[in-house]
Amino acid sequence: MVVVPPPQSALAYRESLVHLAGWFSNPRKPLVTLIRRVLRGSRRSASRPERQPIEDVRGSVAKNSPRSQTRLSVSNRAALAEEYAKGVPVDELVRRFGIHRTTVHRLASQVGVAMRRRGLDEPGRREAARLYEQGMTLEEVAAELGVGHETVRSAVVAGGGTIRPRGRRPARV
Repeated sequence: MVVVPPPQSALAYRESLVHLAGWFSNPRKPLVTLIRRVLRGSRRSASRPERQPIEDVRGSVAKNSPRSQTRLSVSNRAALAEEYAKGVPVDELVRRFGIHRTTVHRLASQVGVAMRRRGLDEPGRREAARLYEQGMTLEEVAAELGVGHETVRSAVVAGGGTIRPRGRRPARV
């Protein structure tokens, strides 16, 4: 049997079809993006307002971060540590120096000031347990004593009390 090669034009046609199929199979990301935009239409999305560069009293901030950094001078660091050692509340120091509360603890510990432990002493724990046993919620006791509800919960459990399930409480007598 004799095999006759196809005419040159048919072979070239087949090669061009293979080449064309390669173009459209597994398209690259820019092509996919272009196709999506064309299919979606030429709708304009709402433009975002331009963010203004953050300015500080000392000049422009290096990065356009959502919160500017406050660098304390050596004298301010010493004043902060001294105030912390005297017992000034951390929230007051945060407002006064314009820094984060963890920065207050970090700077005070770097100077060697003993960390204050936030929470309840033994009489406070007993008072928290007593108020909770009288029917107040953890949040109400926490607001009364000026601590967090987890602190109150720990005090009640440490005192041998049990935590009530969430939900409606019976009316107080």
